[in-house]
Amino acid sequence: MEGGAEEAFLGILERVMRVQTGRPTSSSRYKWLYRENPHGTALTLLVFESEGDEIIACVSQFPRKVWLENRVVLASVGGDMWVDPRFCRSGIATELQGIIMRLMKEAGIHFRYSGTTPAMLRIKKKNRRRRHR
Repeated sequence: MEGGAEEAFLGILERVMRVQTGRPTSSSRYKWLYRENPHGTALTLLVFESEGDEIIACVSQFPRKVWLENRVVLASVGGDMWVDPRFCRSGIATELQGIIMRLMKEAGIHFRYSGTTPAMLRIKKKNRRRRHR
């Protein structure tokens, strides 16, 4: 992520965190979680509105080394998923989840875990059905 896109993304994180937690995100949280995480750099996808450079959706996975079956493997923690309300129910979140899962596999991430919301459970269920077709 470079320049303008990073600034726009930080603006979105600021709004999302304020709504979800009641407090703004900080530049130090972003720097550590996205750029300087000791387990690896965050995997982030941004969706831009087709008529310009406005970000309308994003999803991130944060690498995490975990101990599994007597060895260290790379997993990830899901977070900072957002879709602009104007584009909700358009399939963007489902598509993003499918893409991020493929990118995780390519990056050697064995599995992901996270706290989940009812909306996220619906998306995961759709992706599971897609894989079994």
